[in-house]
Amino acid sequence: ARIAGAIAGGDLSQRITVKSKDEIAELANTMNKMASSLDEAKKELDRRLLELYTLYNVSKVLNTTFETEQLLLKLVSDISKNLDITRVMIMLLDERTQELYSASFTGFENEGLKEVRRKTGEGLYGLIAQTGTGRLIKDVDSELNLAKVDILSPDIRSIIAVPFGRRDKALGLLCAFKDRPGMFEYHDLELFRAVAEHVAVALENAKLYQETKMQAVTDGLTGLYNHRFFTTHYAVEVERSARYGRGLSLIMFDIDHFKHYNDAHGHPAGDELLRTLAEILRKNVRESDIPCRYGGEEFAVILPETGKEAAMALGERIRKTIADYPFPHREAQPLGALTISTGVSALPADGMAADELISKADDALYRAKEEGRNRVVAA
Repeated sequence: ARIAGAIAGGDLSQRITVKSKDEIAELANTMNKMASSLDEAKKELDRRLLELYTLYNVSKVLNTTFETEQLLLKLVSDISKNLDITRVMIMLLDERTQELYSASFTGFENEGLKEVRRKTGEGLYGLIAQTGTGRLIKDVDSELNLAKVDILSPDIRSIIAVPFGRRDKALGLLCAFKDRPGMFEYHDLELFRAVAEHVAVALENAKLYQETKMQAVTDGLTGLYNHRFFTTHYAVEVERSARYGRGLSLIMFDIDHFKHYNDAHGHPAGDELLRTLAEILRKNVRESDIPCRYGGEEFAVILPETGKEAAMALGERIRKTIADYPFPHREAQPLGALTISTGVSALPADGMAADELISKADDALYRAKEEGRNRVVAA
C-alpha cells in the first residue's frame, strides 16, 4: 500500500518486492507491471514534449531573420541549448564544387572546423549527403569504417548526422556530437530528422529572400549592381570617405559606337555584348570595388579607399582587356575593335560633394570621346 501510494504520487521508479506466490503477490506483480508501463509511457511522453518544445523554439528562430549567416548561428545555438548538446554543426553543400563545408557550429574551439570540407560521397558526411540517409553512431570506437578525420575532435565519442534538403535536392547536414559513448538513441535520430526538415525550410526561405533582395539592387541583364544601388551606396561611400579622410575614386565608362553595334547586329547581340563586358568588369575589379550598370551602355565602378592614380591604372587595365577581347563582329566597329571611353575622378582631388565627383568623371568620359575614344581620361 505504501509503494502504491508512492506510485500514485508520481514516483514511477518504485517497485514492490514480491516474496510469496499468493493473491497478494499476484496483485503486487500487476502493480509492478503497471508502474513499469506508466514509466515507459512517461518517458515517451517526455521525449515527445522535448521534440515539440525543440521544434517550437526552432520555428521561433526561423522568424527572427532571413540573413543566412545570422540564421545559421542562431539555429546551432538554439539546438545546442534546447537539447543540451554542447557540440552542434550545420554543413552546407557548395553546388559549384559539390563539397560539404562547415557553415556554422558551436562547442568547437581549436579543431579548425572552418577548414572542414568533404566531397559528396566521401567519408561519413559525404556518404550521408549522397544517400540521403541519417546516421547514428553510438560509439566511434566500434565503427571500424569511420575515418579519424570525420570524428572532428579527439573528445567526441558519439555522433548523429542527418541530411536535409528540399524537393529531392540536397542542401546540407545537421550534426550533433557528445563526449561519451551511448549518449544518443534512435529516438534522437528521429528528433534530429524533424529538426533538419525545419532547417531546410528556413534555409530555402533565406535563399529566396536573398535572391529577391539581390533582384531589387542588381541589373537583370548583366548581373551588376543597378543604378538604384549605385545611388544609395555611392552616397554612403562618399560620407564615409569625408568622415574618415580616406580616398574614394569613381570610374565611369561607356561603350564606343554601341548604337552602331546594335543597329548592325541586332539587340540580342547587343545584350550578349553587355553581359560579356560585365563579366570582364567583374573579373578585373577587386572584391571591395563596386561595379554597376549606370544605364544603357554606361557603367560605373566605385573604388573605396583608392587614390586617383590607382583608379587610372585600373581604368586602363579594364580598357585594354575589353579592347583585346574577341567580341563577335568587333572588326566591323568603326575603330576596328570593341572599345570603351573612360573618365576617372577622385575625392578629395576633384571636390568633396557626391554630385561633383560624378559630374567630373562624366566630363572626363566625354573628353575621352572627343579625343578619339578608346582611352582613359582623368578629371
